[in-house]
Amino acid sequence: MRRLVQTLAMMLAMVLLVSSSVALAEPPTPKDKAYARELYTMGQQMFRQGDYSGALRSFEDAYAAVPNPIVLLSIAECQVRTEHFTEAVVTLARYVSERPDAPDRAQVEEQIEKLKAKPGIVTVESTPAGGTIWVDGQSTSRITPADLELPAGDHVIAVEVQGYSTAEQNVTVLIGAQQRVTLSPIPQVAPPETLPPVPEVQIQARATSHGMLPMWIATGVAGAGLVTGAVLGGLALKEKGDFDSRPTEHKADKGERLALFADVGFGIAAAAGITAIVLYVTRDKAEDQSKQSWSIKPNLAKTNLGLTGRLHF
Repeated sequence: MRRLVQTLAMMLAMVLLVSSSVALAEPPTPKDKAYARELYTMGQQMFRQGDYSGALRSFEDAYAAVPNPIVLLSIAECQVRTEHFTEAVVTLARYVSERPDAPDRAQVEEQIEKLKAKPGIVTVESTPAGGTIWVDGQSTSRITPADLELPAGDHVIAVEVQGYSTAEQNVTVLIGAQQRVTLSPIPQVAPPETLPPVPEVQIQARATSHGMLPMWIATGVAGAGLVTGAVLGGLALKEKGDFDSRPTEHKADKGERLALFADVGFGIAAAAGITAIVLYVTRDKAEDQSKQSWSIKPNLAKTNLGLTGRLHF
């Protein structure tokens, strides 16, 4: 509002300066008056025909030829009809200044106040759409895109979209004017997702010359790990296909996790398979030499995978 008031004050000062210059100029000649009447008559004809822009030009030329304050009322009316409300306020203020004893002074001043109170229309949009609109720190409960009626002056318009940072912009709303504001909130960066700790997988085997059960257990674990890795690998490939068609950060993270856990399954399968082979090879050794212990610990991070294993005989 302060900027609007400053603008109106500056324009009013220019009006007063021009008025003083006109007062010091030479009085209009009969030829000037005849020319001004002709222009004014043309302006009235165009006004009746609905050509308000053409009438405005004729009235302004008539006033330039002979600065008659009454012509300012016609100029202001054309400015209102063409929705140049700020210019109309300045023109009416000029009329009151140049004709302080005008009989319609009260009516003109009332019209000035009504024009100043006329709100502006601000169309607020956002990318993406669906954001909550705030004006001067207060929620409007409106969702973008939306048209807002705001009083003339300076305002701060902000938009909040879930998952995005708040975007805002300073806007100077003019009297009765239509404006468009488009805000583009920036996506917020989610903190890196922490994967749950992976427990150590241990396979303890004791083989004697009289039993094959530990070897079959290790073989079963190897098969289960292989199947798990294959299933998770298939899901990871499917997620990659979805990501290629519609890439999102969530799909990328999910695909990485599935691929990592698929690798864990294959790693366990490999370790258990090695254990089964060792048990098979050593099945006929003496019992005091046939104790085996195999320990596997996956080293899992978000972007890499490793395995730590120990084999004891």
